[in-house]
Amino acid sequence: MEYIKVANLSFSYGGERDVIKNFSLEINKNGLYVLMGENGSGKTTLLKILIKYINGYRGSVKILGKDLKEFSLKEISREIAFLESEIPEIPLKVREVLSWGRFPYGEDEFKKEYLIGALNLSNVMEKKFSSLSSGERKRVLLGRIFVQRSKIVLIDEPFNFLDPRYKIEIADMLKILSRKRIVLIATHNLNAARYLGEIIFLLKGGELKGVLSKDDVFSLDAIADIFGIKDSMKKEFLKFYNIEQY
Repeated sequence: MEYIKVANLSFSYGGERDVIKNFSLEINKNGLYVLMGENGSGKTTLLKILIKYINGYRGSVKILGKDLKEFSLKEISREIAFLESEIPEIPLKVREVLSWGRFPYGEDEFKKEYLIGALNLSNVMEKKFSSLSSGERKRVLLGRIFVQRSKIVLIDEPFNFLDPRYKIEIADMLKILSRKRIVLIATHNLNAARYLGEIIFLLKGGELKGVLSKDDVFSLDAIADIFGIKDSMKKEFLKFYNIEQY
């Protein structure tokens, strides 16, 4: 089944230059996929188009074989879970935040106690979300996605503002999610892309510049191009990211 199929997609804000240009991708099976590019490359815009937060695009977007334009917002929230890069201020208890994951299904009570234990959230369930650290908040928001059980998960910059411990915990949660779902993350973090990505889509200026498999060595030319690495910087770039040049 074609879970996500984007064909010849273009989009501009207010009629200005296109921030997404003739973009196409197709995802047909569970796994962890990465949209990688520098800030402003169109990653976040693409994710927001997929959840119907942004309309007015040109081209075709299909989710689970159905045209995106035919979905209501409630229907798309059943099929796609989305986590934005910024951690919001939510004046609710953790239990209440987790229960949002069942909202698209009309269930107002959170009963998945086994998930609470599995996600190591038992000790914070009655705490205010706003009282938690950034890492704890991110873990709770990912917990909401587990509870939502949508087939497709979209996450924008999952490792922003996190200490190393929480980055590892979040990475492990994403790997677990990807066993039975499609997880598509957007990031400019090269280390995160290398560690997590089974398939990496390279973006620059809203265009798809290449596709790498998890078995590919990150080629210097491809990475240097999408991040604008000048020739004078390439030697240090290779050392910094421990990339072997072939």
